[in-house]
Amino acid sequence: MKKELKLSIGDLLWHPCSVDIIPHKIISKTEYVDRVIYTSKALGNVGASGRVEVELSIDIYDTIRFIGLAANYEYGSGLQDFVEGIYYTVHNKARKEYYEIQKTLIWSNMDTKKRIYEEAKQSYDRCCAILDEVNESLELTSNKLNKD
Repeated sequence: MKKELKLSIGDLLWHPCSVDIIPHKIISKTEYVDRVIYTSKALGNVGASGRVEVELSIDIYDTIRFIGLAANYEYGSGLQDFVEGIYYTVHNKARKEYYEIQKTLIWSNMDTKKRIYEEAKQSYDRCCAILDEVNESLELTSNKLNKD
């Protein structure tokens, strides 16, 4: 059953992204017949855009979701990771999601480095095999010349 989450002006929210957990504060609320739109402002600078304002809505599952930027920002196209997604009213829930994101990013990084290592190892092994072949060939040539 739906809990009917309600937010008030001044409530703190946290948004986890790939680089940090960005704290926000609800600064306004607009009520419509079918929904409520909350405007939230980042408490610190978000990239080159400063303290961005975002519009949020609560879905039928009581999840606070980003629905748009409250204004046009010069670097708005680069803000997606910093603003889009789910916002949390409990800091530890945001921390959990942040570290889930980090876990995925780190795993991807490890997997990429493993693949690069394996490719480099194969190249190294091929090079060593060619050197062994060349050394063997030189040794055979040297032995043949010494016999003659």
